Amino acid sequence: MNNTEKARKNQDQSFKVSLSHRIQTNKLSFAEAQETLLTYGDQLKNEDPKLYKKLCGLIVTQKIIKASKLRLAQNKVPIKGLEAVLKYYGTGIKHFDPELYEQLKEKGGHIG
Repeated sequence: MNNTEKARKNQDQSFKVSLSHRIQTNKLSFAEAQETLLTYGDQLKNEDPKLYKKLCGLIVTQKIIKASKLRLAQNKVPIKGLEAVLKYYGTGIKHFDPELYEQLKEKGGHIG
């Protein structure tokens, strides 16, 4: 392995460590997460599937949060849908938007 390859490998590893840390500490904005997925998604999927899954999970959670807020504003949240959102995404919603989590629970959802 030549110096260029070593430098590239070190840079890739540093990027992955930084990305993982930013996800864990909630310092990666959702816009940055989407941009990172567009730019490095294929590479992460092949080289670090666990990190790829975390990044995708973050993006999906954001989309669920946005959709839930919209549905609440329109007062169009069916109980079955609410229960499913809380069951599958409740932990992420509670972490990223505790106020929304409480609103969803008040509307009649419960984790069961």
